[in-house]
Amino acid sequence: MTPNENSLKAYWNFLLHPNLNYKKKRFTTKLLNFLVVLVVDIAISALLVWLVYQLRGVVAPDVKVHKIPISHQKWGLLKWSLLVTVFIPLLEELTFRTHLRPKKGNFVLSFIGLLYLNGVLLLVSIHSLDVRSNIIAVLVGLVLLATYLVFQRRIYIVIGRLWRRKSALVFYLTTILFGFYHLQNYTVTLTILILSPIFVLPQIFAGLNLGYLRVRFGFWWGFVLHGLHNAIFLLLPVLLFNSGMPRDKIFDNEVVIDYPGNVAARGKYQLTIEEAEGPVYNGSRVGRNGIDFKHATVRFASAKLARFRPEEVVFEDTAVANRVIDLHFTDRNKESMDDFKMARRFVFQQVLKKYNLKAQLFFVPAGNWVLYRSQFVKAEEDTSALDEREEVPNSFVLKDATIRGLADKIEELYSMKVNCLSKNRTKYTWVIPKDSTELLQRTLMGKYGVTLYQAKNRTVKCYISSAE
Repeated sequence: MTPNENSLKAYWNFLLHPNLNYKKKRFTTKLLNFLVVLVVDIAISALLVWLVYQLRGVVAPDVKVHKIPISHQKWGLLKWSLLVTVFIPLLEELTFRTHLRPKKGNFVLSFIGLLYLNGVLLLVSIHSLDVRSNIIAVLVGLVLLATYLVFQRRIYIVIGRLWRRKSALVFYLTTILFGFYHLQNYTVTLTILILSPIFVLPQIFAGLNLGYLRVRFGFWWGFVLHGLHNAIFLLLPVLLFNSGMPRDKIFDNEVVIDYPGNVAARGKYQLTIEEAEGPVYNGSRVGRNGIDFKHATVRFASAKLARFRPEEVVFEDTAVANRVIDLHFTDRNKESMDDFKMARRFVFQQVLKKYNLKAQLFFVPAGNWVLYRSQFVKAEEDTSALDEREEVPNSFVLKDATIRGLADKIEELYSMKVNCLSKNRTKYTWVIPKDSTELLQRTLMGKYGVTLYQAKNRTVKCYISSAE
């Protein structure tokens, strides 16, 4: 029997009968076993992922899947790569695999990993329906951790004995929990819940492989496999297949995507959007029991629904942005109430439809300049047609140019990258300084109501314009 066959047989026997009978082995032996598991993991996981993809296309074609890959547009390639290949594997290995070898320190590390994981989920879901359950999980975890630290000697004796007697059960239960934890990758519907054992099958299989390496060879071997697994199934597809765009176009230049996309109608709901008269006080309630806005501007409601700060939402038509509305939404479909995020996006979509608008998210790289018509300038106060005879020191006159034409000229004069949000096609005569960025900013705002600023960090702007 060859070494590869020995490694494969040992791997298979362990999966059938998990146990804690591990021995110290040479590095070359560990590496050989690791490579065997890596090949098996990639081959079978690829098949399972393909089968799940085909099944989802049949039973739930509109369900949004895997939330991690799209975040590269916000995080940038380097940060996102480290997130999916280092940080997430490390956190999940601490939480789901450390305790598979029953030791005092390992139990503490698993507790800490679990608390940190719930803390991260709490921050992510702070506006969703999961927030209460995550808060409870964190609090319960803190109590359990404190209890364990106080009575760890006695508790370890009890848990340690149980772990050793029921090591196979602990291994399988941990692997199943790891798989179902990844249901968060999906927009959960009744269909997804019913078929959840199939949808998380790739993660369960990966958990078996990671657990085997953890028990047999140590924590870091499982961590490395986890990182490589994510690199192959998360990072590589983004680099190769993301929208057919060149890699530098995706991560280094401006990215524009439609938002909120085509959101399917809720099963049973009540929605009213009416224009209101009287003062603006932007009353709002966005929660599990419904969505309500009272005497709120369209800008404020849009920002709240899209989860942006009002200053991050730019309207092409400020008259529409400043309209005052009353909005009431109730989702009567109890199954879909678990998906509060999609309900909020659906309401935002209906607000856009009412005023014949469309929204786009502009992902602006750090260091780029952002140019757009100021949302605080009223349409009737348009001062764009500046008399070209007006004195502007060391100026350049740009005739019959749109705001995008202005952006191109600024790039040429100042050798800087300008991302123009506005799509106004009206042509104006622009008189701008040629050699002072500070004066340029003051001139654009004071004379034209146009904002120009440099993004210090990666910036996301929501630009709302006419749908026509």
